[in-house]
Amino acid sequence: MKYLFIFLPFLLSTACIADELLEKLTKQGETTFQLPHLPTEEANSFFSELLSDEVPNMPQEAREEVGFEEKFKLVWASNRSAAYFSTKSVEVSFQPTSDEQLQEKLSKKWRGREIDFEPFSVFITLDTSPLKPGIVMRHSHPVRVQERGGFRFPYASETGWAGFVDGHKRPGVALIIPRGVTEGFPPMALCPRVAKGNLTKLSVRRYLPSGFTAQGVKAEIDGGIDTQLYSGLGRGEILTHISTIGSLPPSEPNYDKVFAHDPTIRLLYQAGAPPSLKPFVEDVHVSGLQATFLLKNSAGYSRKVIRRALMWAFKQDVEKERRFLLGGGAAASLLGAGECVLLYPKEYSREERARQAVGSEPEKG
Repeated sequence: MKYLFIFLPFLLSTACIADELLEKLTKQGETTFQLPHLPTEEANSFFSELLSDEVPNMPQEAREEVGFEEKFKLVWASNRSAAYFSTKSVEVSFQPTSDEQLQEKLSKKWRGREIDFEPFSVFITLDTSPLKPGIVMRHSHPVRVQERGGFRFPYASETGWAGFVDGHKRPGVALIIPRGVTEGFPPMALCPRVAKGNLTKLSVRRYLPSGFTAQGVKAEIDGGIDTQLYSGLGRGEILTHISTIGSLPPSEPNYDKVFAHDPTIRLLYQAGAPPSLKPFVEDVHVSGLQATFLLKNSAGYSRKVIRRALMWAFKQDVEKERRFLLGGGAAASLLGAGECVLLYPKEYSREERARQAVGSEPEKG
């Protein structure tokens, strides 16, 4: 038991730090909702596996369920009630070091490569074309004019896929996508680096530390609620609400309610303004969309569902030079030590099913 008392203060202080960080992130949002626990350990493990070219454990939806015994399943079996999300794009902005001595040191290491210590951004979008789906990466300061449209990276179903998009008088960025991805917006690492040597040769390529750090993130997520309630003999009720956090502006409208026989609601997220860049808070950023709906039928049965789609971004340090493969194995490369940003999309859901009899407390499982 004495070991418990030795470590308990540390555990309490760690929990308090996490709670304080979540509170800061929530206050940063345009409209707020309660955030789930920080998936820090999960994200750190994923990043380590990603750089090792293993098949990492992909983020799984975190589910909470209350009142799921058989009688509730039968009541809601024929009703169509769903919330859906789609991440469309993410922008990460990078800021240079302001340390002049470090700038001079880095310039010598780059050996004549002309780099301006000015901010730049990288844009990640989802390529939804049916013939060649994948990820498109675009640099705000591309090397050539014809590269303004960006580069498409296919999904990495058999081997880890990595690419490097260089910048004009700015560092480039290495993009690392995990194996086993076939669709959607996957988790990925973005690492600002300076390319050394001739990139047209298939010899070992080196990507040196850049001295740039991620400053902010802007995410664009679509979503909505589609519900149809078979209310029984009498009338039923549907209430729906959409809220946002981080870089996503509030939805207009964000609420709907219907009281009718067999009611239906389709509420889509419609941003009243473009998403805005939000800074990191203690090396963490989060943007997200939350869909909430409550169904009640004429017999007193209720179903409440809360679903969230969050785009976490974690700053990760690469402590020493790591080997990785460009183009799914076409060229061996060395990723220099320095900062990376892990984009880590994750979904959460909570569902409660109950029955409210007249003049009594709700019945739950």
